[in-house]
Amino acid sequence: LVPKSKADGNAVRPISLVAKPKASLAKQAAQTAEPAAEPESSVARAAPAARGARRAKEVEVQDPEVEAERRLNVNKVSTRGWELIHILKDEFKLSAQAELSLKLLEPLKLWQILGSQGKILRAMLKAFQDKDAAVRQAVAGSDPSVEDLVVRLLKKEETAVEEEPLEAAAEAPSHGEQPAAIGGGGGG
Repeated sequence: LVPKSKADGNAVRPISLVAKPKASLAKQAAQTAEPAAEPESSVARAAPAARGARRAKEVEVQDPEVEAERRLNVNKVSTRGWELIHILKDEFKLSAQAELSLKLLEPLKLWQILGSQGKILRAMLKAFQDKDAAVRQAVAGSDPSVEDLVVRLLKKEETAVEEEPLEAAAEAPSHGEQPAAIGGGGGG
């Protein structure tokens, strides 16, 4: 039998130990922007907020520019990694797409690709003829969602470039004038 005072003392200690990790988990969840698991009783109360978060996430998935900007803002804390990216970009004449792919990686995944002082990626780039393809391959192997995001950004950019001439052509006729092809030129 355990005396009552010792049992009370032991009951307090585990509660304080449990409270600290929960606080750090909440902080960590906020930093990674992934929802933390909630107790069952609060799930019903959080349902409207969860629906709003899902909608916001869907918007991010639909707009690659917003997602890329969000990732860049989160990842820019890894300034040393970004310095190495810049050095490697100059050394191997990497494209802006390759640079962006690397910058979109989470810092831990970036360092797994770069290695100490960029030695791993540098060795890989020396071995490949197509340097940009080597970077894309490394990024896709480390985080396929980054490669997918870059592909979506490129598609959006290509679509915007293709639409520019169409918009210019649509704006060309002014003052109610129609081009001859549309106006039915010959008739009579």
